[in-house]
Amino acid sequence: MSTWNDPEINKIIPYYHKLDALHTVAKMLPQKKNWASIAAVIDEMVLSVVNSDQPIEKLVEHAQLKINELEK
Repeated sequence: MSTWNDPEINKIIPYYHKLDALHTVAKMLPQKKNWASIAAVIDEMVLSVVNSDQPIEKLVEHAQLKINELEK
């Protein structure tokens, strides 16, 4: 939790400070055996949004395709 408000981390990952508000209303993580793999795809997508000029829609679509492959 200390990292959520760390100014240096928030310079690298904008909106990281919003995790506190998200966790306030969160119930629990999805109960899936492959959740770690899905979370890795989501993390990769978020970093791509921050570090690239590609349209967000394309990045989300690409991430969804990767998640769909994990679900097979």
